[in-house]
Amino acid sequence: MTTAVVFVAGPVPPLEGASGALGGADDGLTLGDRFRNRIDVCAPELLVAADGGLDLARRLGYEPGFVVGDMDSVSASGIAEARSGSAVITELPRAKDASDYELAIDVAIAAGAGHVMVIGGASGRLDHVFATVLTLTNNKYRNVIIEAWLVDNYVGIVHGAAVDGVAVGGGDAGASSTARAPRRAVVHGRPGEHLSLFSTSGPAEGVTTTGLRWVLENATLEPGTSLGISNELVANVATIQATAGVLAVIKTGGTK
Repeated sequence: MTTAVVFVAGPVPPLEGASGALGGADDGLTLGDRFRNRIDVCAPELLVAADGGLDLARRLGYEPGFVVGDMDSVSASGIAEARSGSAVITELPRAKDASDYELAIDVAIAAGAGHVMVIGGASGRLDHVFATVLTLTNNKYRNVIIEAWLVDNYVGIVHGAAVDGVAVGGGDAGASSTARAPRRAVVHGRPGEHLSLFSTSGPAEGVTTTGLRWVLENATLEPGTSLGISNELVANVATIQATAGVLAVIKTGGTK
């Protein structure tokens, strides 16, 4: 399975400073270390930047092969270097019906990605944060393993209507050789870390979890309910799956 990392813009704390203040694990790793570790675990064949995500990618030491956007947030030097290199650049008008971020994911999938990991910021305007998470739940991605690390917050998406199938490898740091599929999220962390589940597209049915303090078994989560909020890991690995609907799985607090 082809894996793509999509770099997105957004306010990001200093990449090489101490990360203990971010609410993540105080293990001496910088935020840049965390991002690079997560990318290395993915072993991506494709690197895609959404507009200003190009600057983030280059600060982390990566050169995306694809750059997508209206180029209103990328630095002049960043896009100039991309244009002088071998990157495939898709420059778009500012007035359009989809965000640069969504279009970058589409480019990754069109290039063959069956697993997409988004890397980027998660602070600033509330509407942007909400859109960043909600876009991942789009039904057009139902047969793709799609997840994100937004600063030190992990987001995994479970599509209950996805075609059955299992892929090996993938996103969450430490998750190499772990079976995962669009209908199932696998989350690595430390006992005590918080994890929440949100139904985003009608009722999520057949919700079954392992590795969490409050276990769900063949449960139904309605949109707007707080039933799935502030669960806790009781093991180093938790799994969440569903048979219908869409779930956004959000773990706060980073591990390496």
